[in-house]
Amino acid sequence: MMTRPRSRAGFPPPVWIWLGVLPLVVGLILLWWMDGEDATDGAARGETPIVRDTNLGLAPEQEDAASRAASDDEPAAGTVDPVRAERSTLADALNRADRPPVEDVRLVSELLRHYLTQFDALPTGGNAEITAAISGKNQRGLAFLPPDHPAINPEGELVDRWGVPFFFHVIAHDHIDVRSAGADRTMFTDDDLTTSG
Repeated sequence: MMTRPRSRAGFPPPVWIWLGVLPLVVGLILLWWMDGEDATDGAARGETPIVRDTNLGLAPEQEDAASRAASDDEPAAGTVDPVRAERSTLADALNRADRPPVEDVRLVSELLRHYLTQFDALPTGGNAEITAAISGKNQRGLAFLPPDHPAINPEGELVDRWGVPFFFHVIAHDHIDVRSAGADRTMFTDDDLTTSG
C-alpha cells in the first residue's frame, strides 16, 4: 500500500502550505478592510464632507459656524457648512483694483496653501486643471475658489487682472510658484509678479 508523503510536522504538503498561506490571506483582507474607510468614502456616498481647517477666509458668521461644526461629525443645526457655503471671502479680493497686483499672486498662493492643508499635496497639471481642483473638482468636492469667480476665464483658467492666465510652476508636491505676466501681458519679463521673489 502506498502512503502519502508527509512533511516534518506530520501534515501532508498541501495542508502545510495552506497553514502558511491562510494567515497571510486573512491578514491582507483585514488590512484592506480596515484601510477602506477613508475620508473620500463619505463623499462617495453623498455625505457632506466636513472641513477641519476652518481658516478658509469665510465671512465672520461663517467662521463661527465652521468652528462649531469642526468639533462635531455633523454641522450643528442652523449653521453654515463651510464646504457648501455660498462664497468664500478669501477669493473675493482677487484682482480687485483697490489692491496692489502683487497681492493677487499672494492670494492665489494662499488658496493653494489651503488646498495643501486639506489634501497633503498640491494639484498638478496646467492652469485649467489646477483651477478646476481648487474650485471644487477634487476628490472631496471642496471649493477654495468659487467656480463662478470672475477671475476664471471661459477656458477654465485662472487669470490675473490683465486677463492673462496665471502660470503655475510645480516645484514639489507641496510647492507651486505662481506667476502673473504683469501689466505688459507678456510672461517672463521684468514686470512679472511671482511668489518666488
